[in-house]
Amino acid sequence: MKYPIVTYQNMLEIGKDRVERNEWISNLEVDLIERVKWYGDGPEIDTEPLEECRRKIERLCISDSQYLKGQKLDADQIEGMAAVELWTAVSNAEVPVEALDDPTFWSWVSLASLWNFMVWREPRAFTSADGSADAWNQYVDGRKSSDAVATRMYLRIAAVGGLEFSELAWAVAGGTDFWRSHILRVRVGEHPHLVRAIVRLQSDPQTRLSTPLLREFAKDLNRTLTNLVPRLLSDEQAEELIQEIWARRVE
Repeated sequence: MKYPIVTYQNMLEIGKDRVERNEWISNLEVDLIERVKWYGDGPEIDTEPLEECRRKIERLCISDSQYLKGQKLDADQIEGMAAVELWTAVSNAEVPVEALDDPTFWSWVSLASLWNFMVWREPRAFTSADGSADAWNQYVDGRKSSDAVATRMYLRIAAVGGLEFSELAWAVAGGTDFWRSHILRVRVGEHPHLVRAIVRLQSDPQTRLSTPLLREFAKDLNRTLTNLVPRLLSDEQAEELIQEIWARRVE
């Protein structure tokens, strides 16, 4: 299957122009048409699921959106809900496996489907008066997997184990640092059964750890993981392990 890509240089040019415009962009295709390339063999992937994904995710940016069904969620929790939509769209579009490892594909997703959401999610980075790439490109560049909005959203669902456990993607209130520093950038993020146990504890007000204690827990867990093979643990064993280490840090 062929899939769309945007090169790093084209990403910078398009992004700089959009940042300088400093507005909600209704048509994200106009400045992409001449810069998008298709990579691979066979027929092109169906991009309609990703276009629909864009519409659904942009509705999440509206504070009184009926799409949220009365839920009071913070920005990171809304990102978790958006991540479910993105994962579903990528699956429905039948994006080939090689595209998921291609940063230029994710740069295309950022520009074609997530631009307005990224501006809403990271407003300070996208309001540079001169359109400097130093501020915003980390959120668009597919090479920066734990920072780029598109990749970190997709990886959040992968980290919890897929759509079956997708409700965990927005379970943690105020979870920006939690997801980026303690799940996506570290080894534990590769083991969904461990991630699920951690998310459940951190999302519960009775067991939630403060930032300093969460960092200490992460250090304890990292030391423990050097002495075992996580993938050999059952879900029950993984939960017991996390609860045991967590209990050392509960206030």
